[in-house]
Amino acid sequence: MSDAELRKGQIVAFQGYAEPLAEGQEALLEQGDLLRIDNIKVEGGVENYICFALERKGEDGKPVGESLWIDEIEATGKQEHEPPELDEKAAKADAKAKKAAAKKTAAKANGKKTAAKGKGKKGKLKTAKVEKEEEPIVIEDTKAVSTVLKEHDDAVEAARSLIEQGRQVEFTLGGVLYHIYAEGIHKAHGYEGKQGFAEFIDKELSIHYRKAMVLISMYKVFTDHGLDELTIGEIGWSKAAAIARITRARDDKGEKIGDELLDKHFDALVDFGRPRLVQLAVMVDRGHRELPIRADFVGLNLPTGLDETVEVGPSTVRLGRPRP
Repeated sequence: MSDAELRKGQIVAFQGYAEPLAEGQEALLEQGDLLRIDNIKVEGGVENYICFALERKGEDGKPVGESLWIDEIEATGKQEHEPPELDEKAAKADAKAKKAAAKKTAAKANGKKTAAKGKGKKGKLKTAKVEKEEEPIVIEDTKAVSTVLKEHDDAVEAARSLIEQGRQVEFTLGGVLYHIYAEGIHKAHGYEGKQGFAEFIDKELSIHYRKAMVLISMYKVFTDHGLDELTIGEIGWSKAAAIARITRARDDKGEKIGDELLDKHFDALVDFGRPRLVQLAVMVDRGHRELPIRADFVGLNLPTGLDETVEVGPSTVRLGRPRP
């Protein structure tokens, strides 16, 4: 993505999907497709760009639409353009906006008349402007995240420590990155503006913005449902990532439905494919058990010495000679 700020109505080029598509999922766009940004929505602090293709159409004859992240599109030098198929939609929106403006003007005029009636010797009535305060983001820390944050001076040092440990702690890393992002810790390091977080993790932590947002999204999805690192280990990383991606789902009108779908089917998605019971079967049990694991099904109990071997054939089991 270029440094230029993307805006509604701008023409961009599709750069390809940042994440591999799920099995059976069809790619709606191809690299190089020109798109028009129809809307920009911020969800959980992440910007989603609702784009429509200028030339590519679906089976219904309408422009193909897709919700994309900033790393999947690139600004072009082309002028803003309104596809013919969207003209009717734009005209309706324009008419709606004009109607709303007319109502606002009429309401303002009525308000002036009411205020004039309320004037007295003390002068005009004064109204105070009340600004709505943003609700603080509450982060649910897993035990692992809480521990690693306590072990280090700040979240940045905790993130560096986790990065050195590799992929097995990436879920915990997502929680620490969430702290950095939500609390604006990157700003204290001199990284301001809309791209401040992306620049910070790239230069200071050597993590790509896309990967960081995927880790944060996965952490939020599972901790919001009361699950932690143990659950990720049980269901597998690939499946967990696929579940987290459901939050980006939208209907054919571009409206976000992912959170509703996930809340409704989360337990079933997590349990799908997970075995209810794991049992162990062995052909020969020689004893000499070194781990706290016991076979549930044993074909033959055959006590042996530590230096003896067992040869298993199609229909026979033979004790071999001691090893030299």
